Amino acid sequence: MAAAAPTPGRITRSTSARPSPVRTSVAIASRAGRTDFVRVTLAWHDGRLVATPAGAQVSGHLTPQAHADGLLVVPESAESLAMGEAAEAILWSCPSR
Repeated sequence: MAAAAPTPGRITRSTSARPSPVRTSVAIASRAGRTDFVRVTLAWHDGRLVATPAGAQVSGHLTPQAHADGLLVVPESAESLAMGEAAEAILWSCPSR
């Protein structure tokens, strides 16, 4: 079952952990064999929600955590996600178009 896209045009707050479809704005490295969650900011481009890493992905860095709109899910089977690749993200906010 495909995930539903978030409602555009207003900021939304999600209480659901259901992933939403996004595209990556840059290549994202990962390690095969584990699921990674990358803090991302979101923006609309050509009618699609695009995810960009929100700074350093270090647990002690609070600024990227504060600015993130959600978590990009890098599946256990993936060693990386290519720029523009379809992916899923767990969102807690969604930008206006």
